[in-house]
Amino acid sequence: NAEYMGVLRERSSSMSLPKRRWEVLLDNSKSSARSALPDPLGFRSSNSDVEESRNTTKQSQTASREIKEKKAWETATAPGKSFFMTLFMLWMSGSGVNIFSMMMTFMAMMNPVKALLNVSSAFAAFEDAHISLLLPKLTYFALNCVALGAGLYKCSTLGLLPTAAGDWISLIPLKQAVEHSSGFVQ
Repeated sequence: NAEYMGVLRERSSSMSLPKRRWEVLLDNSKSSARSALPDPLGFRSSNSDVEESRNTTKQSQTASREIKEKKAWETATAPGKSFFMTLFMLWMSGSGVNIFSMMMTFMAMMNPVKALLNVSSAFAAFEDAHISLLLPKLTYFALNCVALGAGLYKCSTLGLLPTAAGDWISLIPLKQAVEHSSGFVQ
């Protein structure tokens, strides 16, 4: 086998094979042949790397801003998504004054009040100089006010809010009589 391999090497070195069109000499002395070749797939020169890194940085910053704005809008519309569940729970609790209806009504009023007091902290993760959070904050505020209104309406239907004239009768002053009449019966 060793003799056979040696013979093959001698024959291949003595024979000159025709040059194939896909064959390239990688000799540094021939720069013109090297410049004529296209860059391989995935190869990037150093000048284009700098420009592309700048472009990708700008694109990533833009994408980050878009994601933050999208998440801010998701946070702003979250009270609207839970609003119908709150309405359903208020309806299921009934119109009688009992512990369950009181708990549901308290929950329906307390959660929007907490959310209204923590608007800034709810949107703190989305703060950016290039993103305006005014509309998402106003939407968040409005939806929480609507949810609070639903809780107040439930209080009114339960008779817990003083909305009728009879609820305020204790504040009406008593009129002093201007005349006195007296008499006797025989």
